[in-house]
Amino acid sequence: MERRRAYKSGSGARRRATAPEDHLFRILAPRKRLRTTRSITDQWYTAVGRLIRLRTVYHRLPSMDLRSYGRQRVGRLQGECRNLACAIERLVHHTIGITVWRAIAHGSTSLHVVRGTMTTARYVNEVLRPIVLPHVRDIEDGVFQQDNARPHIARASLTLLEEQHMEVLHGLLDNFISRLSKKYGIR
Repeated sequence: MERRRAYKSGSGARRRATAPEDHLFRILAPRKRLRTTRSITDQWYTAVGRLIRLRTVYHRLPSMDLRSYGRQRVGRLQGECRNLACAIERLVHHTIGITVWRAIAHGSTSLHVVRGTMTTARYVNEVLRPIVLPHVRDIEDGVFQQDNARPHIARASLTLLEEQHMEVLHGLLDNFISRLSKKYGIR
């Protein structure tokens, strides 16, 4: 018995679209090239009354010199890369972060709110110098404990703490102490 490597013409799944439906698809897809494949399938459904799969739309677009990248927009025709009619404006908003900081030792300090991104310079100028240093100076044999956030372990903040002769717990050691304090009820 001989194996065939090529398929016979006409083999495979039967095309579900008729010739008039193919013609309608050729009209719908290029009409607005800044349309997603999902919107093409929705418009197809309203026009024909039958569902068409996204994969079908995706595979038929190259026959009309269009491209689709999944959920992104359908590509432009050749030579239209600088056409402003094909451009979509979009607004990019950056989210503003808020950091709330508080020291807890023999009582606690008031909450300190830092609006925006906490950088090393802001951590040193808005938290360490005005809040931490005066508070820790009042405590005899105080140890300063902090997590490993980038502003906390940056060279500028560690240098300031060394200059003030403050003992600082870092890394795994402070996690270990936190677990011990929970286990033995040390506050």
